[in-house]
Amino acid sequence: MLGSIVGFRETTTLRLTDTGDATLVALSPDGRKFAFVRRKRNQSRLWIDFADSGTRRPLTESADTHFRGLTFAPLGDALYYVASKGDRRLSALYRVSLAGNPDEIPAAELLIDDVDSPVAISPDGSRLAFVRNEPHAQETAIIVCDSGGLNPEVLATKQRPESYSLYGPAWSRDGNKLAIAANDGQGGAVAVEIDAATGTEQRFGGATWRRLGAVDWSHDGVNLLAVTWDGNPLNNGDRILRLSLTTDDAHKVTKDEYAYQGLSLPANRDEIATIAFRRRLRIWVGGNIEIKGNFSVAHPITEEIIEGAGVHTATEWMPDGRLLCSRSSAHRAGGGSDLWIVDHPGGAPQLLIEDAAMPAVSPDGKKIAFVSARGSSRTALWLFDVDRNTAEKLTGGQGELAPVFSPDGKWLIYETTGDGHPRLRRIPTAGGDSEEITDYYAARPAISPDGHWIAFYYVDDSNTGIKIAIAPYDTDNPRLPLPGRTFHHPPPSPPLLRWKSDSRAVIYCVTGHEVSNLWAQPILGDAPRRFTNFDADRIFSFAWSRDGRHLACARGRIESDAVLLTARETAEDAE
Repeated sequence: MLGSIVGFRETTTLRLTDTGDATLVALSPDGRKFAFVRRKRNQSRLWIDFADSGTRRPLTESADTHFRGLTFAPLGDALYYVASKGDRRLSALYRVSLAGNPDEIPAAELLIDDVDSPVAISPDGSRLAFVRNEPHAQETAIIVCDSGGLNPEVLATKQRPESYSLYGPAWSRDGNKLAIAANDGQGGAVAVEIDAATGTEQRFGGATWRRLGAVDWSHDGVNLLAVTWDGNPLNNGDRILRLSLTTDDAHKVTKDEYAYQGLSLPANRDEIATIAFRRRLRIWVGGNIEIKGNFSVAHPITEEIIEGAGVHTATEWMPDGRLLCSRSSAHRAGGGSDLWIVDHPGGAPQLLIEDAAMPAVSPDGKKIAFVSARGSSRTALWLFDVDRNTAEKLTGGQGELAPVFSPDGKWLIYETTGDGHPRLRRIPTAGGDSEEITDYYAARPAISPDGHWIAFYYVDDSNTGIKIAIAPYDTDNPRLPLPGRTFHHPPPSPPLLRWKSDSRAVIYCVTGHEVSNLWAQPILGDAPRRFTNFDADRIFSFAWSRDGRHLACARGRIESDAVLLTARETAEDAE
């Protein structure tokens, strides 16, 4: 007999899909069927799989639909899903019966509009709960309604900067409480439980996390399973943990190279259905990209790299033409990232720095700045001496990220997230005290080669999305006022800025329908122009050589499949 899900000390993994494009999964209460969504480019389709018969059939046509959540009815005879269709901006809740003709796609019933999270269903099937985001009111609300979407009522609200997670609530096994992740307004995330009758809220344990995603209750109602990330770019990304109600204890359920998203638990079986992510990529190098555009003259300089989807991917040029690249740390429990040197035009990668991410190379190539959480749960800046093969810690470890050298090599400018909101600071490379550069939202800095400009991602008080900001930089007076020159930017993917070698434009990456391309934003305000013409694969990182003649790209794809994690009895369980 399997041990209780309360333990879940060891698991076995069964792959439910193998197409590499699954985005959501839900397990029926009896564990005998599962529903999942496949998305390719801008087309999505909902499917159901019957484990007993081995049959699989579609529940919707392929369409430009964005699915946000799947939930089985308690009897398993219907499936609820949240989706926005085509140009429709608001998501809505739909219900589809599973009892009809298996050779026909069933009609979906629209239940309620303006649903911003997966829906949770009470154990008796009589009530639904979901999150509604009200941007104009600056609040998120938990809405409870009947099973047909009627009689909606507000159970609880949070005013910004606090908010409820759009991964949605989970109903307790006795139907008396809801659990959900919440942003605490100070850059952290906590798990809370809410009385389903009164809306009274209390913290679930005392731990604070950098990010919490989906949550669900254990069978005994004492623990939560949660998808969480600690903010460390060296980790593989979102993992599944078991959280305790009474203590700050957190037990790792997943410990492999995958990142995870979503949770679906059957009623009385020690199983979790979830989506597992990982990357497959190669480092490519090409020349004359501005002219050729299509990267047709590029060639791979590494074998295929398989790594966790949450690991920060890096490519940086050394002055001698070699490439500094990050790779997952398969030999360490829980994964992570190491830095490797790769010869160009090719050669076997050589390990340079263990337990390191987000590198920056000094102008003379003698120093490498990087971030690491060695001996801590939060990242700090470190400086590696290439000749001596030694590293020293520069900052105290308050979540420092993304260092860049000034052109004279005397300063490191970096992002810090100590208070939960990204700011820019700088510190002398020779050591000493750091100083603040911005007191507003600023992330991922990039200094122009001539040292006169600094570019970064910026969010202003209008909360209209992420912008690229370009500001003049004075090394003697580094404090940056609110930027006057900003440019609207699609959601950054990856969040990385580079400068052209002539300091006249900032290069950024845009990813749409699983394909990435580079764009150039001139600093004088001219319209951005597309810099590459890729028709496949994502860009995870990119960098120009010091002479501006070669572009290195980490390019590949993200694989995502539905998996079933099953508790495995251990000696500790058997005692």
